[in-house]
Amino acid sequence: MNVSNWNVDELVANVMSDLRAAKVAVDGSASAVSRALTHDFSVVHSSPVSRDEAAAVERDSDQYKVEERTLVVETVRAIAARTTCKLWSVPTKALITPAARDELKKLGVELVERAQNGAGEKAILERGRSARYSAPSSRARVLAITHAPHGESPSRAISDYLARNAELDERIFDCLKETTRVVSEQLATARDLKVVIATSDTAIALIWANRYRGVRAVAAFNADQARADIDATNANVVIVNPRTLGSYQLRRILDYFVRAEQK
Repeated sequence: MNVSNWNVDELVANVMSDLRAAKVAVDGSASAVSRALTHDFSVVHSSPVSRDEAAAVERDSDQYKVEERTLVVETVRAIAARTTCKLWSVPTKALITPAARDELKKLGVELVERAQNGAGEKAILERGRSARYSAPSSRARVLAITHAPHGESPSRAISDYLARNAELDERIFDCLKETTRVVSEQLATARDLKVVIATSDTAIALIWANRYRGVRAVAAFNADQARADIDATNANVVIVNPRTLGSYQLRRILDYFVRAEQK
């Protein structure tokens, strides 16, 4: 939206209504709120992600539903005081000021946009990472392998997410070398296959996996690093350690990996 199309009076009214509902103690003058809204208009857009770029993202229930239609710094801080959740869903076309975006980033909060028809969550808003991330036309094929030298069970977070979002084949091996050999054989016969290896020995698995032709493996230690590495290498294998990654980080990594388009 062009800056000239903003209805500042309406926005101010919306902000003040939301802040009063949240019982936030702030300067309530129209000029103060207007200054917050007009901060650095050069990078403000009415919709953080275009609909053409938006990806349909399935999320678990561990998200906080934000009712406010306009987010300024004070609103973000007030919401953060009410919840420890790091995934917030906001109304369609919510207005988010640059200062509010900075605050969200500092808090480690990710936003998703709520569809108007209630059909589900749409579009990662704080995206800005890769145009390759898109909604797949069909469910991805994923081979999930657990390296279990001491009889460990598969990670529930990995199994539950992939079972809902992909065509899943799960296997368990007690030998890491054998694990990576099987991965290379599977990728040689199915180029569209994606592989998730769960192991406590991520560094060793990474070395063994990348010895094989056609294997492009990355070790994921957090979601942001994993996204960058997946894009940089066009990865078809992601290696994770469920013991050191929380379920939220695991889901973010898996979600991006499953939906990333292979070149």
